[in-house]
Amino acid sequence: MKSSLVITLSILLFTLYSYAQDQVLSKLPIDSVTNKLMFSEVVKLDSTKKIELYSRAREWFVKTYNSADDVLQMDDKESGKLLGKAFNDITFESIMGSMFTTRMFYTVKIYIKDGRYKYEITDIYYKSYASAHVPSMTTYPDDWFIPEEKVFKSNGKEKVINKGYRNATLESINNLILNLKNSMNIQEKENNSW
Repeated sequence: MKSSLVITLSILLFTLYSYAQDQVLSKLPIDSVTNKLMFSEVVKLDSTKKIELYSRAREWFVKTYNSADDVLQMDDKESGKLLGKAFNDITFESIMGSMFTTRMFYTVKIYIKDGRYKYEITDIYYKSYASAHVPSMTTYPDDWFIPEEKVFKSNGKEKVINKGYRNATLESINNLILNLKNSMNIQEKENNSW
């Protein structure tokens, strides 16, 4: 009887451990084709014309980045496609409570049609700043922290650095998406006179 209780508890703990790992990994939107991070959504704005959505998206690039002309790699008004390559710093708590800052690079694609737009945020990678420990910038692809064997230690606990990258990435990208949606969903002022 005692051995069956131990076996039952072991199975339960293994199931909970596997479920916790799946929950952590499922928080990241992984593209099934590339197996890389990809944030994407189609947003409907039924009565808004393509030209107005294009104008809002272009203005969003200008307001969001210091130099929209340097960020924008494609700006095709006719086809309704904007593509930009950008970066921003992310900071998170590292080992023993110290703060770690790295540069996160990504590509933003916005596709526009009458009444809707689609955004994709892809090609995420990181470059650490040079420091006393690392003499030059080091590049890390997004998938260095996604596979299960890279996220968890052998004892089942998450690696602090990987968790920091994941959480800071999610926070930064979610803020970027919220900012884009707010800019794209602005309502026309009834009286545009000045």
